[in-house]
Amino acid sequence: MKDAIMEQYTAIRATIKNNVQTIRLLISQAESLKKVVSTIGDEKIKLSLEKQISEIETTISSLIHQTDELFDQYQSFVEKVFSQK
Repeated sequence: MKDAIMEQYTAIRATIKNNVQTIRLLISQAESLKKVVSTIGDEKIKLSLEKQISEIETTISSLIHQTDELFDQYQSFVEKVFSQK
């Protein structure tokens, strides 16, 4: 049982860590794209890049939501472990 609990803990922790790293990278990408877009005069290209930024920001929001849910699951996991003592 202890091995199963530790496996669950490790999996949840790894997923949260990966999500946070991905969020950081996506924020950096969005900021870089915003700088590029601000220098572009071609409206068609500018609109296309702005759409990409919007999609990245949507992905960031989704990952933040998923990570919040993982934290909630982690909290439940901790409560379950400590209630079994």
